[in-house]
Amino acid sequence: MIIDAFEFARKGLVASGSVALQDLPRLDVLERSGSLHWQIDGCRDADGKPFLRLAVRGQVVLACQRCLEPLVHDVALGAQLFLARSEQEANELPLDDDEFDFIVATPEVDVEALVEEEVLLGLPLVPKHARCVDEAAGDGQAEIALRRRASPFAVLAGMKKGGTR
Repeated sequence: MIIDAFEFARKGLVASGSVALQDLPRLDVLERSGSLHWQIDGCRDADGKPFLRLAVRGQVVLACQRCLEPLVHDVALGAQLFLARSEQEANELPLDDDEFDFIVATPEVDVEALVEEEVLLGLPLVPKHARCVDEAAGDGQAEIALRRRASPFAVLAGMKKGGTR
């Protein structure tokens, strides 16, 4: 779906739909079946600045970076995107509010590409199962115990002090 973002925000329009995972080529997932559901609302802030509110819901299957098994990840994200007409205008907007992101909008904004971009930004950097994280914590305890053991070099130093060669 292509929208004119400024017109969409000015009129306060709302649209929703679904995008198949197979239509999101930059999304690195294990399974391409299924889809993500999105809704986009055109809005204006108190000063009349246009922005888009985007919500995306669904599930993607990623590879657990610990065991490499499939990991079902729930996608539930919301983004508020202030619209700028140029890079220069975007650079002049205040960056002190983490609640909003800025995009340079053209008369033709591809909503599916916007959905793909927001999902990419919202995925975990290192996806792991909860059980793999728990096992890793257990591994960490074993590593600490190994460090507490006497070093073979410490044993040799003790032998040297005792006069044994």
